[in-house]
Amino acid sequence: MRDSGATSAAREAALLRAILSTAVEDGIIERNPVDSKLSRSTSRRSHRPPTLAELAVLVEEVGAFAPQLELAVLLAAYGGLRISEWRALRRRDISFDGDRATIYISRQAQWIPGEGWTVGPPKSAEGVRAVPLPSSLTAQVRSHLSAHVGPFPESLLFEPAGRSTFLHDSQFNLHWNRAREVAGVRIMEGGRWVSAVREHDLRHFHLSFYAASGATLAELKARAGHSTTQAAMVYQHAVVDRGAELADAMPSLPLTPPRAARIGHH
Repeated sequence: MRDSGATSAAREAALLRAILSTAVEDGIIERNPVDSKLSRSTSRRSHRPPTLAELAVLVEEVGAFAPQLELAVLLAAYGGLRISEWRALRRRDISFDGDRATIYISRQAQWIPGEGWTVGPPKSAEGVRAVPLPSSLTAQVRSHLSAHVGPFPESLLFEPAGRSTFLHDSQFNLHWNRAREVAGVRIMEGGRWVSAVREHDLRHFHLSFYAASGATLAELKARAGHSTTQAAMVYQHAVVDRGAELADAMPSLPLTPPRAARIGHH
């Protein structure tokens, strides 16, 4: 597994090591045969969240290449949604309360090779959640609904191309990759593409700033839809729902250089 997916292999090893550590404590086996080194990913690829300036370029460039997908980048970066979650969103999953839009996540859509699209609940029970967006994004959400979404409650927020049921990764990546190249976070190195920022790193960007804004562990877990650190969650409660307040505490995108100058540079 380490040859084909170092990160996945490390997670499997960590789980097995944890199980066998319990077996050691219970006296079932004498020692844990899983070396701790196996639980560390040896992937040579380094990924990171985008900087605020890079995110501004990514949003602008995706909007230029594919206006119907600009909101997808914003939902990942300012709502922490996974790609499987935002592509499954429908018009009915958005509500407005004054100048704030809230996203309701109750399902995800994943493409399984050999099986096709699988639609079901999020990865965990905690994944079913309401995500208040920064009020600064409300105008863009309304504009997207007006320009790119059908009139029915079940109309998808992001319509797929062709006959696909949902927007496939490849359809999104067609525009996302071009935007990353302009932003300088995807470059050709040694005859292959090397990416510093992945789509999933937008979620990391969001959660990092959300935590830095003062969110408690309970609020952070609720925002992300995580089910880990269950023991800590028992003792930490979000007594007051500060989701909207914390969303507004995230930084706004800075102004970017003229797009023509960037395109010409690259």
